[in-house]
Amino acid sequence: MQSAPYGLRDIQLSFSAEGSVRYFFEAPLDILGGVPVSPQESVDRATRALLGPVSRLVRSATFSAQTKPNTVILLDADGRPRPGQEAKEAMVRVQSDFAGHVHWDAGAMPGPATMHARVPYRFRERTVQRPVDVIPVAIESSVARDWRLAVGDRIRLESGTSAAAYDTAQPIIVEIAGTFTPLDRRDTFWDAEARMMRAAVIPISGPGGGFAPQAVLVTAPANYGPLGASMFPRPRDLADFVAPPGATDASAGMVHEWRYVLDDRAMTRTSAADLAAAVSRINLARAEWGTTVPHVATGLLDLLRAYDRAVAVTSALLLFVLVALVAAATLAMSRLGVALVEERQASLLLLRARGASLAQLIRLTLADVLVWTIPAAALGATAAILGVRGSTRTETVVLALVPVAALALVAVTATVSLARLRTGRSDVAPRAAPARRLGVEILVLAATYFIVGSLRSRDQQIRTGTSDWVAALAPALLALAAAVVLLRLFPLVIRSAATAAASGRSLFAFVALLRSAREPRASRLPVVVLVVAAMATSLLATLGSSIERARLDGVYRSVGADVRLDAVRIDPPDVVALRGRAGVQGAVAAYTDSTQLVGPTNLGNENVAIVAADPGAYADALAGTPLAFDPTPLPETRSRGPSRRWRVPG
Repeated sequence: MQSAPYGLRDIQLSFSAEGSVRYFFEAPLDILGGVPVSPQESVDRATRALLGPVSRLVRSATFSAQTKPNTVILLDADGRPRPGQEAKEAMVRVQSDFAGHVHWDAGAMPGPATMHARVPYRFRERTVQRPVDVIPVAIESSVARDWRLAVGDRIRLESGTSAAAYDTAQPIIVEIAGTFTPLDRRDTFWDAEARMMRAAVIPISGPGGGFAPQAVLVTAPANYGPLGASMFPRPRDLADFVAPPGATDASAGMVHEWRYVLDDRAMTRTSAADLAAAVSRINLARAEWGTTVPHVATGLLDLLRAYDRAVAVTSALLLFVLVALVAAATLAMSRLGVALVEERQASLLLLRARGASLAQLIRLTLADVLVWTIPAAALGATAAILGVRGSTRTETVVLALVPVAALALVAVTATVSLARLRTGRSDVAPRAAPARRLGVEILVLAATYFIVGSLRSRDQQIRTGTSDWVAALAPALLALAAAVVLLRLFPLVIRSAATAAASGRSLFAFVALLRSAREPRASRLPVVVLVVAAMATSLLATLGSSIERARLDGVYRSVGADVRLDAVRIDPPDVVALRGRAGVQGAVAAYTDSTQLVGPTNLGNENVAIVAADPGAYADALAGTPLAFDPTPLPETRSRGPSRRWRVPG
């Protein structure tokens, strides 16, 4: 989510009432004076109701209403056009939350319209002068300098056509109330309309051709009504006018937008599912909007599907690590339980000799084990919940309790075995123990063979994000199988080492090895713990390196090189300048485009990138990177025009 473009991560609603007030055509001048009503609050209220609890994820919400491009006519102090003006265009934008993102170099934030002027108004093939409000606007300081504007200057904005009224917008008079500089040009606030902070260069239609600057003038939401009434005059009383179907009180001359920016830091897997449902409700809503039905534009559903799939695949992979860690922790805690009982062997035997029952010994052992285990587990769980964002799943809690339960169970089992051994009630144990051990070993080996043999048939499930518990047990069972084989060979290895040590001068090595050979039971559990721990460590290292390698591959495939510069046009001299930059080994001209290919069954379409470049030069630039390839099979190509993309290997 965090790496996706902001335009895809936002929820954007747009609405245009164009054409809904043409039934006012040729209204007499004396009945004009009505103003449109902003749909800002009604749509926002309906949107938040449709979002429901997901509204808490909305980090910021802004409203804007922008006119179409208009021809700029700079006026002098007498209200006449200045001589010798070059072609320029501007739009007027009603923008909420604007003042907090700019520094005022001159003037201040535009306030409500209070001054008046007159503009031409066409009425039944004749033109009359109509009174309008002068709209105070703000303009970026560098644009104001280029256009030779200062606070107090006025501009007339015209649609550039002489068509009849209500077919096109009528003239607008604006006055510069302030010039500003953005506090942070990288702020996502400016993503909605970058022309607020810099003029764009647009081609001029017509026989003369050429280019002209196009900027956005900003005004306060309080001027929505006067601005809309300037473009499309409305009657004061609508009782005598029959509205067409779908007509609203909103201005017909502006495109309205509501932009909801989400807080991706608060996103969890559960909230992502709720957000997807909320976006679907917004897409399907009709009656909830009333007469203003906005168009919904967002890439959230695709992002959330990709996010959910990525989280599911990651969870399926992490399940292998989780099970391995739980197995290692369970065996380690089991060894700890045996050690605790052996340490208290004398006390337990004394209590048993003095008449303590087996149940009393079990309660004493459990109290001794759990008195420090439960607080430690609670402290660790609290630290994990507070330190890791997201919701804790039920199976995670259950798995976290497995080592604690194993510690208690092994401690109780060791206590019972100790008590029965000392009271002479386990005479059959020495004869049954080898059979039980052999049965367990055969069971472990058979289960390992079955699970490892079925892994190839389960890879598709894991790749689609299905948590396969049987497959996740494979590493742990494989380690246990290796430990079983090692323990069977362990006595032979120890005896061979003891025989070799007997001919040496060291008595300590011989005695230690001889004792290990005679008492193999004491070393069985530590050997199993070490083998499983080594497996868990190897698995963690392998998965970590694989994920890091895949992440690097993904970044390179997304960018296409170490650095990529995108532009509408870059000429050969620019390439030479790029190659001369410090740290740049070479620059490769390439044209890129994106499309979709139909993927395998049930996988839908796949997004692919098409790169048109010199294969040899591109291969040389990518040598030593994850994108390295052999250009020999590729045909030679020639450039047929200026390139639009440049790959710059760093």
